[in-house]
Amino acid sequence: MKPLDLTKQIQTVDGRKYELLKSNYKGLDGDTLIGVITEKDGIEQLCLHQANGKYFSGEEESSSDLMNVPEVMYANFNEGTYNPEIICFAGYYPSRNYADSVADSTRCACIRFTVGQFDD
Repeated sequence: MKPLDLTKQIQTVDGRKYELLKSNYKGLDGDTLIGVITEKDGIEQLCLHQANGKYFSGEEESSSDLMNVPEVMYANFNEGTYNPEIICFAGYYPSRNYADSVADSTRCACIRFTVGQFDD
């Protein structure tokens, strides 16, 4: 599990919305996060998490563990300058409009992707 960045948007690992209410509550297990998880049906549930975003202590994973909301990015791919059969990655951008504005005549694709969290 990657470290949780409390300055960015947070969600549960199964995609439910999470609102952080307090980040430095001194609970029995040390620093505790207090927040609200919004269920798929709109019901809000008050939840306690460890400071690292884990819902349960130990190694057990839970769908209620917390993670930062993945970023959506756009990547331009260009034909190779010296060999048109080779596709070259040309950069990634925060919006399709921005990717379009910096594209040149060699662009052959603009791909939308999500920057996820992977265990090292």
